[in-house]
Amino acid sequence: MPSFGKATAAESRWLKHPDIGEGPNAIVDATITGGSMDFYDPERTEEAYCLHFAEFSKPLGCNITNRRMLQQILGAPDTMEWTDIPSGTVVRLWKEMTSKGTGLRIAPIPADVVQTAQRTAQAHQQIAQSPHAPQSEINPPPPTDADDIPF
Repeated sequence: MPSFGKATAAESRWLKHPDIGEGPNAIVDATITGGSMDFYDPERTEEAYCLHFAEFSKPLGCNITNRRMLQQILGAPDTMEWTDIPSGTVVRLWKEMTSKGTGLRIAPIPADVVQTAQRTAQAHQQIAQSPHAPQSEINPPPPTDADDIPF
């Protein structure tokens, strides 16, 4: 059944569930670049709490559920100024059925995922710094003075 008067995700100026991927289990880890106040509809006076992400050009209009979760993630008081949200925090976005249809939810990244990512980054750094590291574009062999042209 078509929905009249509703913008598709591609047309909307707001981040919607189709923007994070297809399928019911789409999950995206996104880096917060800040928060702002905006209007859902320029003709109305209802302000929206918005989160901006490095990975998306559209802001996420946050409902009370997402605002409360963000406060827990940041350890911020209820009196936190929305425009003072620190950038660099990574959160997980996923789809969830709500009373109004499918919506986006935010949550902290599970600790085991963060620890695995940190261990992987440390291992890559140690390998790159090792004298026995494989030679690649990232870790090129040292230049030699000999004229070793193989042809």
